[in-house]
Amino acid sequence: MESFQLHTHTCIDIANTMKPFLSSATTKTLSQRRSFLSSFQRTSSSTTTNNIIQPNPSYVNLSHAPTSYLTSSSAPAVVYNSFLSKSECNALVLDITSKMKRRRYEKGHWDAVITTYKEVELRIPHDFHGTEEERIVSSCDLSKETIQTIQRVRHHLELHHFFNSASPDDKVGWLPSHAIDLAKHGELTAHVDSVKFSGGIVAGLSLLSSSIMRLRPEKEKKEEEGYIDLWLEQGSLYVLSGVARYEYTHELLPSGSIFTKLGGMEEEEIQVERDRRLSVIFRDAKF
Repeated sequence: MESFQLHTHTCIDIANTMKPFLSSATTKTLSQRRSFLSSFQRTSSSTTTNNIIQPNPSYVNLSHAPTSYLTSSSAPAVVYNSFLSKSECNALVLDITSKMKRRRYEKGHWDAVITTYKEVELRIPHDFHGTEEERIVSSCDLSKETIQTIQRVRHHLELHHFFNSASPDDKVGWLPSHAIDLAKHGELTAHVDSVKFSGGIVAGLSLLSSSIMRLRPEKEKKEEEGYIDLWLEQGSLYVLSGVARYEYTHELLPSGSIFTKLGGMEEEEIQVERDRRLSVIFRDAKF
């Protein structure tokens, strides 16, 4: 797996870079931002010596984050950049492309959330489906490396986003992962994933093309302004939980949108050109 470098910055430095964006914020809100970033950084840097992959705070821009997000007890949205190795990326792209080669791009979905896309399930042995465990051994048509990658992502989520320790008694039921092929001019508009069957985690791997994901408070639940931007590079893993999962919509911004990367005393504006994009989505089953 490619090496992962965690970019750490002091809370004060990040707060200073945010000042131009927060001129109208109250002292209380600024204090909340500092407190949130400080606690998140302590969590992010505490286990790097053990070679454990940690989320990268600079890939989540909180400059315009609403108060309800900042007052969360833990980070509702995180991004692990360079989560996948080149070999893992290539294997996933090859398997997904092979499974989709006879499919045409769909113009739209019944819920009007996504346009110009293809979608397919990536079933592996021991997937959870419906109300019982389904063992798919002989019919699995994915490469060994892809199966191992899906299992690695799930184990990572179980270890870092469900439990404090990896106990044999800790079990998570996973819905089959599914891959989405979004054409260059396709759109993914603001929505909250259905909670009827899936649980508290929505996570995704990004392949082929980088993009910007924007989170906004769901209007039906919160009368708040503001948003959070996530920079999703190729090979990255994002995780939405808590309020980001249930109370915020997520969408992909158009190609050419700007992500402002904050770090230290500097900020970097990155114009993200989105081309054809593959993603692999992970959801835990709702019991």
